[in-house]
Amino acid sequence: MFGNTPSAPVRAPEFVSGSDMWINSPKLTIASLRGKVVLVDFWEYTCVNCIRTLPYVKQWYDRYHELGIVIVGIHTPEFEFAKSSANVAQAVKRFGISYPVLVDSDYGNWRAYANSYWPRKYLIDPTGRIVYDHAGEGGYQKTESMIQSLLRKLHPGVRLPELLAPVRGSDKEGAVCYPTSPELYCGSRGIQSGQFAQYEHWRLGQVVAFDAPAPPFPRSQIVLKGRWQCLEECLRHPTKTAANQDAISVRYYAKEANAVLKSTSGAALTVYVTQDDRPVRKPDAGSDIQYDAGGHSFVVLNQPRMYHLTSNAKYGEHVLTMSSDADGFEVYSYTFSSCEVE
Repeated sequence: MFGNTPSAPVRAPEFVSGSDMWINSPKLTIASLRGKVVLVDFWEYTCVNCIRTLPYVKQWYDRYHELGIVIVGIHTPEFEFAKSSANVAQAVKRFGISYPVLVDSDYGNWRAYANSYWPRKYLIDPTGRIVYDHAGEGGYQKTESMIQSLLRKLHPGVRLPELLAPVRGSDKEGAVCYPTSPELYCGSRGIQSGQFAQYEHWRLGQVVAFDAPAPPFPRSQIVLKGRWQCLEECLRHPTKTAANQDAISVRYYAKEANAVLKSTSGAALTVYVTQDDRPVRKPDAGSDIQYDAGGHSFVVLNQPRMYHLTSNAKYGEHVLTMSSDADGFEVYSYTFSSCEVE
C-alpha cells in the first residue's frame, strides 16, 4: 500500500470504453470532465481489499459530488465470471454503489493507466492531471484531504465537513494487523505457487479422487478429500455425493476468512462450512453464514462472488472446511484478514 503525490503530475489517460460499458451513467470521457475533480477507483467485486474500501468511496461521493467531484469505479476482473457485465451490475446494486462504473473486462483501462493493483485510486485535478494515487487499503484520511484540497481550489471559501472517522475499529490508530495466511488460489495459479497440498495429483481438466492427509493439515495449503475437478481458475465438485463425503479444507492463521465461490449451473446451492471440525460458532460467523434447524452452519451460493465465512473475536489458527452434496460447487480463492483493536 502506498500514497503518492507525483512531483510532476502527468496527464490522465483517456477512458477506453464504449457506451455499453457504463453502469449508472452514460459514457464519460476525461476530456468532458475538465473543470471537475475526478477520482478513478480500480476495483474488482470479489476482491476483499476493494470491498473494504467501498464504504469510504461511497461516502466521499455522497459528501462531495454536488461540489464537482466525479467518481468513476473502473471494474477490471480477476476471474472469468467477473467479466460479465450482468454480474458486475448485480454487484454494483448489492454494494449500493450509485456513482458511475466502467466495465473494463478487456483490461483496456488497466493497461492505459499501467495499473497492477486492486484497489487503486487516482485523483485527477480539474486540468486533467493525476496529482495523487494510492494502492491498496488505508490512506483514507489522506485521500479525502487531497479531495478537499482540490475542491477548495475549485470553490474558494467553500465549507467542507470534517474528515470521515474510521468506519471500522481496525482502521483506527492503534489497530494491530498480524501476519496472515497468504491469498490462496484454487486453480493452476495455486499449483504454480505451491498452495496445493496434493500437487502431485493435479491433472488439469480431469476429475481426480483425493485422499486427505492425516491431520494436522499443512499450514496455508489447500487440502482436498474426495472427487474434485481441477480447472484453470478453480476447483469444482463435479458430482452429487452424500453429505460431507467430499470436502475442501484450509488450515489458516487470521482473524477473518473469505472465499470466492460459484455455482456452475447458476442455481442456488448449499455449502456447509465448519471451523475446527464443528459448526462455526455464532460469535465467530461471517456475514454470509446461516444455520439450519440442526445448528449446522452453511452458506447459500446464489451469486458468483466473495463469501464472508468467519470473523473470530481474536486472531488465531483454525481449520476451515467446506463441503456440499451438490455438483457444480466451485472454489476460486481464499482471502484472510487479521487487524484488530487491542
